[in-house]
Amino acid sequence: MTVFTRLFAALCFILASTPRSGADDAPLVDALAGYNNPSSVRIGQGAGFQSWPSVMQESSLLAVDPDSLWMWDVAPNTNLSTGILQRFGDVRAINEDGIFSLAIEGQAIHDGLETTVIDPDEFLGLERTNPIIIDLGAVFRVNRVRFFPRLDRTNKARFLQEFRLLTSSVGLDGPYANLLSFLTATPNVEPVVDRTFRSRDVRYLMIEPLVNREWEIAEFEIYGDGTLPLGAFISLPLRTAVNTPVWGRVLFEGGDLALADVVVQTRTGSDPNPVLFFLLRGTELVQISRLDYATALPGLKGPIVPNPEWSQWQTVSDGIIRSPGLRPYIQFKLAFSVPNSRLRRLAFEYSFPPLVSSLVAEIAPVIATPGVETEFTLSMVARLTTVTTRHRPRDSGFRLIQINTAAAIDEVVRVLVDDEEVNATVTSRPGGLDVTLWRRVVQTGTFIQIVFRGKVFQDRTRFEVRVVDHRLTEGLDEEAAQFADAGDADETTLEQSLVVALASDGNGLPLIVDVEPRNGAVFTPNGDGINDIFVLGYTLLKLTAPAPVILEIYGLDGRLRRRAFEAASANGVFTASWDGRQNTGVMAPPGTYLYELRVESDQATERVHGFVGVAY
Repeated sequence: MTVFTRLFAALCFILASTPRSGADDAPLVDALAGYNNPSSVRIGQGAGFQSWPSVMQESSLLAVDPDSLWMWDVAPNTNLSTGILQRFGDVRAINEDGIFSLAIEGQAIHDGLETTVIDPDEFLGLERTNPIIIDLGAVFRVNRVRFFPRLDRTNKARFLQEFRLLTSSVGLDGPYANLLSFLTATPNVEPVVDRTFRSRDVRYLMIEPLVNREWEIAEFEIYGDGTLPLGAFISLPLRTAVNTPVWGRVLFEGGDLALADVVVQTRTGSDPNPVLFFLLRGTELVQISRLDYATALPGLKGPIVPNPEWSQWQTVSDGIIRSPGLRPYIQFKLAFSVPNSRLRRLAFEYSFPPLVSSLVAEIAPVIATPGVETEFTLSMVARLTTVTTRHRPRDSGFRLIQINTAAAIDEVVRVLVDDEEVNATVTSRPGGLDVTLWRRVVQTGTFIQIVFRGKVFQDRTRFEVRVVDHRLTEGLDEEAAQFADAGDADETTLEQSLVVALASDGNGLPLIVDVEPRNGAVFTPNGDGINDIFVLGYTLLKLTAPAPVILEIYGLDGRLRRRAFEAASANGVFTASWDGRQNTGVMAPPGTYLYELRVESDQATERVHGFVGVAY
């Protein structure tokens, strides 16, 4: 493990390349093998790791083992019935004494053999009208069922005629939804029942015979559409060993977490109860535990409310936990969307002491003209614990301030600390910039301002502020970081926000602005390397997602001569070009041509027209 990861939360999981089938897994590299950092919360298999069931609050559509979470594999048009036993499913019957298994050798409807059957007349305690339940062992999206008796001359007439077929994704006890109904007035007349239907989430199928007539089923085939419902896992609140941990980066063994098939969310809190449960006692509300609430009488249950001491769920992005730090409890949520994915080990690291006790920031102005350079002031107040006690060392402070934003930052004008301009090193990077102060911030109440010029292209553009510190821990250079909260950092302003909105132009449509040159451009595509290409600059605003941008060239007669440029663009400044050729590949003759630049967004199609001249 690198020094960098010692101070940050690390998520490590492995997506299995083969479905869970009882066979040994292929050899896998485990980045957490032998991991024994005491400043971490660890889940999975191994010494110092808590098992997955022990940290589980709830799970849906996932299999939970002590060493891993996983989803089953499924391919379109695959008979799911033949995998029931591998998934620990079953075929059961319901009689007056309860539910019992029908898993008797030689009598099965899910083994792929048409010579083995379920015949109620051959089962002790099974009546012809007793319901049969098929448990797939996991929830799948099912779109077809097919079932039939033995199709020889003796048995092919012993098929179900009056029956209902119902499905459930919730539990063995239902509720069940009707899939097929063959009543006495409209009985089934075909030995082979084969029905395709709109996909539904299914784990349990109930066959309910309606009349006391002999029947058998040799095979019951159930087909999935190749997808699975979203699998989810929510942990219990997990406690760190310190009261004010600093949360940080999430690492995925496979590389970029954005490429993984699992979405990770976290929230943090100051106590073990992210949700508060209340019981009605007369006119008063009494707080109780989750378990007591679940077993309370319905008429006595009071409201369930979020604990204000806990943050909202936030998605891990760019490999970073964005939930607030300095809170000793963390809870995580996982969403699986791809069949055949597995999560084995998970380890959240934290560092200590904090950089600051609190960091509040705001930006001004909070409304800007789209695409127009604006001078912004980012203000922040850092408060630090500066006295070491038995329970808490002093905060370490920081020098590096990171600003992450989708806005285009053109220039940092000045940096001020406590209203005095100071020296700082500014480094631009994709998605923002870094400001390194020449002197470390260690004084509580330090007031910092960064004045910069930039352009905002999208409504509600956020400016994320993060302070970073490199410090020695056990002789190693380690990195820790904390995010700023939006709040009242500058008493002279009223903004208290880190979000900038676009000034309204009277409509909510995407805009093309600042097209240059608009008219009258002349270029000479003669191959001499001078003015050979017509270049059109354009700025896009208000797009919520990348949209097709097309540049087409027309003759003055209205005929299309060339689709010169086509690309998907997001908000920002771009260029499109024409090399002077027509669709035939032949150079355009000298003259004046009309161009159309078109943006085809979900909201509307915007067009800009102009003239361009060709000369030789």
